Amino acid sequence: MPNFSLRAGFVYRGIRQNRQRLNANQPFDAFNVPVAIADPGPDGIRGNADDGKPVAGFNLDPALVSLQPYNVTRNVPDKYDYYNLEVTANRRFTRGWSLLAAYAVRWNRDNGPGSTRANSNVLTPNDLINTEEDRRYHYTYWSGKVQVTYDAPWGIRVSPVLRAQAGQQWGRTFVATMNYGSIRVLAEPLNTRRQDTILIVDTRVEKRFPLPLRPGVRLGVLVDFFNMFNANPVESLQWSSGSSFLRPTAIVPPRIVRFGVKLDW
Repeated sequence: MPNFSLRAGFVYRGIRQNRQRLNANQPFDAFNVPVAIADPGPDGIRGNADDGKPVAGFNLDPALVSLQPYNVTRNVPDKYDYYNLEVTANRRFTRGWSLLAAYAVRWNRDNGPGSTRANSNVLTPNDLINTEEDRRYHYTYWSGKVQVTYDAPWGIRVSPVLRAQAGQQWGRTFVATMNYGSIRVLAEPLNTRRQDTILIVDTRVEKRFPLPLRPGVRLGVLVDFFNMFNANPVESLQWSSGSSFLRPTAIVPPRIVRFGVKLDW
């Protein structure tokens, strides 16, 4: 049996015919009044130096604004495409050590993360602001892991794991008031920015002791280090203009040390 193996795989996933509850009295074609939407800039205050360029959008036909909502559930023409590439390398445990390395990347072609705009699917032309030519957002994720197991002297086994993950790609958003209500507007392409890359090292150190009165039975004493180097990258932050713009909403937890014992028989 070979000590080393390498595998690669490519997976495509497509989603069609999504269902959406929508207001039939506000059809897509009824948003036909061009308007320049003022971008208040990162601070969320209009009329000062950090304001962005106006964003081209559409108000609803005035004749339909006062109509009562008529909600129906129907299919929408949106389509999602996901392309996944995965590569895994493995060295089985021989001569005191083993290695497992994995890398995955995903190319997304969809309507973007949930906080990008007001509607999860395309219901108005304003849902297409800053999309690509195919009326969707293009962005990528990647992640990787390297795990090593090493038998050190004195019967100590060390198992470090390096985990890496790309931060979410994102663009700044702001809230605008249209003649049919308030909407969230993407002020810049979704792939303009990226949140912190998350790089974490976990390690287990283990020492096993045979029990003389029980042949084949071993007692293991172990110490686990989670986030060993106390990294603190931001997992998510505020995308929306205003006083909380760029404020972290989730940060990788600090270092944790855990002690334990286990019994093998």
